[in-house]
Amino acid sequence: MADITGYKVLVTKTGTEKEFVSELINTITGLSSSITCSGSVDQYDSGDTSTIPEFTFSINGKAQLKLKRHADISTASNQMDISIFTGTRTLFTNEECMWSTTAQTPSTSGTRTFYISWIVSGDFILLAIQAGVEHYGYKHHVIVNIKSGDKCYGDGYYISYNQYMPRNVLFNIKNKPIGGTPQFVFYEFDTGVTGSFASRFDFISKPGTIDYVKSAAYINNSYKAFDVTAVYDCTTVNIGDTVSLNDGAYLAVGTNQLVKVS
Repeated sequence: MADITGYKVLVTKTGTEKEFVSELINTITGLSSSITCSGSVDQYDSGDTSTIPEFTFSINGKAQLKLKRHADISTASNQMDISIFTGTRTLFTNEECMWSTTAQTPSTSGTRTFYISWIVSGDFILLAIQAGVEHYGYKHHVIVNIKSGDKCYGDGYYISYNQYMPRNVLFNIKNKPIGGTPQFVFYEFDTGVTGSFASRFDFISKPGTIDYVKSAAYINNSYKAFDVTAVYDCTTVNIGDTVSLNDGAYLAVGTNQLVKVS
């Protein structure tokens, strides 16, 4: 079983493009049984040279991430075009993610590389695919999926950053590092209801202590839209820190948000 968290973990393969993509898919789906991929790597063996392989990743049965080869299989390429969406809400379409500096045909043997980062903890999953090489910025494609009861909520973003994002930036699910750090707006897949996190705590705990509740509330136009139990609301913490509570260790994924990691 994969670790609950992973930061900038190398996924690489020396061989054909099909072998690299297979390695990538197996690594990502191996993080959790809740993550699935549609689209077979056998697309690379199609006799139709106009084929453009594409692969869609779903979490808890909800499609959120699509990787599409930048060119058809007769053409040299060195990247996937990645789209991020939640239900009917398309967030980003065909943003580049390069695996090498040199374009090659799929059958050419070479070394191709992506990085992935993740938090996979029960009903909470954060997944990031990061470019293997820098090209006018380091490309990051990030999705988050939270299951609470029979409901599922998602959001995500794409960014070209000036470095590989530090762990405490990447693992922040309150504010995105884009466009003036807008808040995450989570989308309920079945109803389309959206909400952003609002902490119940407007005070700081005494040193060495922390107050928390075993859920997090999300609001829309000042009204509570929904709450989730996979994220805890708490008094102020440092993003990226591990916090010990009575029932185990928790990772701070926002200034007032915790996710269980042990």
